[in-house]
Amino acid sequence: MSQTVPLKYYSENFIKSDFERCTNSALADGLITGVEKIWLQQAAGTYAVNTVGGGKN
Repeated sequence: MSQTVPLKYYSENFIKSDFERCTNSALADGLITGVEKIWLQQAAGTYAVNTVGGGKN
């Protein structure tokens, strides 16, 4: 019989902070440029805004 794995909940603030940490780390490691970091932040912000209310714009 399989066991149920409990789901983890991550707050919106945690996800935003972790994303910021990851993009800063990637920039520091030379994996992305400053322009790419800005693009990622804008894309993530746009996605978050566009998905409020079940994805309705």
